[in-house]
Amino acid sequence: RDVASKGWFDCIVTDPPYGVRAASKKQGRDPAKAVNIVDIHGAYIPPKVSYGEDELASDLMSLASEYLVDGGRLVFLQPVDLADFLGIDRAASERDGVVKGSLRETVYPEKGRKKDPRLCISETTRDPLLLDETKYADYIPCHQDLRLAGASLQILSGGLGRLLVTMERLPRLRPPQP
Repeated sequence: RDVASKGWFDCIVTDPPYGVRAASKKQGRDPAKAVNIVDIHGAYIPPKVSYGEDELASDLMSLASEYLVDGGRLVFLQPVDLADFLGIDRAASERDGVVKGSLRETVYPEKGRKKDPRLCISETTRDPLLLDETKYADYIPCHQDLRLAGASLQILSGGLGRLLVTMERLPRLRPPQP
């Protein structure tokens, strides 16, 4: 079967690393650093570089686009900061004006966390700002070959949450038959 023209999988389900507990890494070299090859008893240990949230999401979308059959589904979890949904300036309330960085920096700020009472949200909330699915699209990565089929919010502690996202592979353009 020709994977590039037809896809291979009906569905891909994944929970990609968010880089919260441990920073996300991938194999590669940082061009700004000197090459240092580590060889321990004949086993090569490849270097690792940081793998940002946006780059990871882009790679996931590209992989799904290539390997899903037409109409196939990609299901994944996408971390979100609930302060963004609620219009709360977390930088002003918790980070002394330091602008938002990565999700890891939100969870583990350099100077420790200051709890904003507006972000103490129950898992069973019925807050319309959090339940408005039209707002979710702004926090979900896009790809020209995938369409958003649906998303659901799970509220976590600390003013964080994650979206369960389902995307569908759009039909590939078929070359004209002779």
